[in-house]
Amino acid sequence: MERPRHQGMAKNTYMRWRLPLVCLLWEVAMIVLFGVFVRFGPEADAHWEEEKREMNLTSDIENDFYFRYPSFQDVHVMIFVGFGFLMMFLKRYGFGAVGFNFLLAAFGIQWALLMQGWFHSFKSGKILIGVENLINADFCVGSVCIAFGAILGKTSPIQLLIMTLFQVTLFAVNEYILLNLLHVKDAGGSMTIHTFGAYFGLTVTRILYRPNLEQSKDKQGSVYHSDLFAMIGESAPTSGVLVHVDHSAAKDWSLLCLWKNQTETRIWGCEALYPRLPPLRATQLPSSVAGLRWYLGRQGHILIPPLCQPLLVLVPSWGVQLRGSRTMGFNSPLCRKIFFRGFFQSLYSLFSLPLLHPLLPIPPGTLYLWIYWPSFNSAISDHGDAQHRAAINTYCSLAACVLTTVAFSSMLQKKGKLDMVHIQNATLAGGVAVGTSAEMMLTPYGSLIVGFICGIVSTVGYVYLTPFLESRLHIQDTCGIHNLHAMPGLIGGIVGAITAAAATEDVYGKEGFIKAFDFTGTYQTRTPSVQGGFQAAGIVVSLLIAFAGGALVGAILKLPVWGEAATENCFEDDVYWEVPEDEESDVYHMHNPDKPASP
Repeated sequence: MERPRHQGMAKNTYMRWRLPLVCLLWEVAMIVLFGVFVRFGPEADAHWEEEKREMNLTSDIENDFYFRYPSFQDVHVMIFVGFGFLMMFLKRYGFGAVGFNFLLAAFGIQWALLMQGWFHSFKSGKILIGVENLINADFCVGSVCIAFGAILGKTSPIQLLIMTLFQVTLFAVNEYILLNLLHVKDAGGSMTIHTFGAYFGLTVTRILYRPNLEQSKDKQGSVYHSDLFAMIGESAPTSGVLVHVDHSAAKDWSLLCLWKNQTETRIWGCEALYPRLPPLRATQLPSSVAGLRWYLGRQGHILIPPLCQPLLVLVPSWGVQLRGSRTMGFNSPLCRKIFFRGFFQSLYSLFSLPLLHPLLPIPPGTLYLWIYWPSFNSAISDHGDAQHRAAINTYCSLAACVLTTVAFSSMLQKKGKLDMVHIQNATLAGGVAVGTSAEMMLTPYGSLIVGFICGIVSTVGYVYLTPFLESRLHIQDTCGIHNLHAMPGLIGGIVGAITAAAATEDVYGKEGFIKAFDFTGTYQTRTPSVQGGFQAAGIVVSLLIAFAGGALVGAILKLPVWGEAATENCFEDDVYWEVPEDEESDVYHMHNPDKPASP
């Protein structure tokens, strides 16, 4: 029987024609625009051999692809995987967090290649693209993903696509003003990506304020497994074992497993696969079977039914191992234990059991972002010392940020316990704040200080500022981007301005000083203090464009024609997604075991 849908859903959120029409029309427009304007750059074009001779290059290894592509891979993973799964903390909005992030990012990189190309690599009527353009397009989309965090769970896919169209356009304008007209340095995008993206998103969510959002308050929180999705990012190797159980053992044996209320998802009839597998009595089973625990999510009990059926038990490879030597039954040639090393996909392909779906490896969130952030901040820095320095500065800042986040998370809780929201988000603030000054001579201890400060500011923001913004300023910030991106982005811009203003030839060396700030051509007479002033001006410009653009886009999105969900249906996947029945009835209600499953 089909699960009853939310009241008013057909009227407000029917997407069958609107969403396909928007996606197809916009993709056709991209194809036409790419056909007219976009061409391969010199290092990606088939004329590379002639280009090498003209540049006196002797090896293909000099192609920029080999320098930039490793960083591009890291940045790409951060945008499509890290940001998406960081937002999977909502207990009933996992599909929306990852799926819509995927959608807006895929559209955004195409539009960004065009917009940034027109501003930065437009030659002889064509946009020439290479691997660095791909990185910059990902950066642009990163600001959209940040803004998405503020309105997560409250908008339709069409609204997100419209926001992406306008935000990418404004990002390209803001980036051009800062980098080309003001000549600021912002390698890791503290101003262009984080400050702009966060305050743009906060302005949009303020315009889209829902006064009765309290009706969906119970769905805005997380549960144990959703926080692990957002935080850890597990791809755990596992072992599988087939156990055949006699019905007499079914009365008093149970196995601890992942979810409650899903007894049917762990029992299979596999006689066709292993017809000669004899039954085992309880006395023949290793005693460790009864204590198997999958420590990932809430533990529930699965009772072996009073039927002679095989049971597939998933065992963490680092946990309890069922040793065949312990029982004669497991040692017999007809009933030997079968281990399958590898990932869950290997088990799935071997058994073709669709019920393994709930146990697929948990995708990465915070830890992937934390690990790859040095690549993010150094991806487009000049080869050599600047890129090297950017990675080191980011590395140090992130490390320091973790300790202060943990310290203040414990300090600000009455019982001294850690809050996973802080650990998921505030630990990344150090990477945001060191972005502008990443390739400057900030020094390792300076980076530690920046990370130290940002861990405190971000954690305090989650505890005190987020409730204040919602109750007093009506800013409903779903993911807390004000604490992770907005404030650290401002700190990053300020640190960059101070570091630039304090630069000297003694610290950088004469040639290093000119190279670090590109004091050549029309900028060769610029002094460090003047550069610091322009760096500060970049913060102001980013804020102004973010506020003005966010207000305009928010007003457009507020029009009642885009299929947004009713307030009581916010933060629900099944408004826009087909949710599997077992997910709807069991996983969605796991946080409330007393709530009956939907038919």
